[in-house]
Amino acid sequence: DQKGSRYDEDLATLEKLGILLPGSVVVADNVLKPGSPLFLWRLQHGGTYDTQIVKLQEFAMPAEDWMSVSVRKADAPCGLSSGPSGGDTVVG
Repeated sequence: DQKGSRYDEDLATLEKLGILLPGSVVVADNVLKPGSPLFLWRLQHGGTYDTQIVKLQEFAMPAEDWMSVSVRKADAPCGLSSGPSGGDTVVG
């Protein structure tokens, strides 16, 4: 749990280092507010993770937020994939 805008960068670093093995679980809070669109795009469209988005009430606030729960696939592709901005992002 940290600033949502850092999630995508942190996930890319973990992938580059080879720390996330098949079956690894990645959980992120506050992906709706303040949000982490690049991170969610990578999880949903990168082909590397099975992802569920869970809606929940923000603690002590009358606001909805999302939490993502992702499992790295056993057959996750290796190499680079174009991200939503057209740049290359690490996929495996």
